[in-house]
Amino acid sequence: MDISLFPEFIDVGKPACALDTLYEVFRNKKWAYNNMNEGILEPIMFKYLDLCVELRKSHIAKEGLFQYRNLFQSVSKTIFSVDCNLISIFSEQRSCSLRTVIARS
Repeated sequence: MDISLFPEFIDVGKPACALDTLYEVFRNKKWAYNNMNEGILEPIMFKYLDLCVELRKSHIAKEGLFQYRNLFQSVSKTIFSVDCNLISIFSEQRSCSLRTVIARS
């Protein structure tokens, strides 16, 4: 799948297809290792986790985080540590906001 398709899937109301597209990005070792740039992958990871939380796919979020760790752990442990903290904070905020929306329903 082409990574440029995921915003189009979101625009037409198909977040599950968007998540599948991003999941393939992290599973595709050839793409990931050829484009090992934190500036490119970090926003993709945030969107990936946002979709995982929205769709309640914690096991897919976990697999993506493992792939992300494997990519950046060898490059710089400090980058990976900072990114994990940011991702953790972001995911917690997103899940809390969704819990609030669900509680109000």
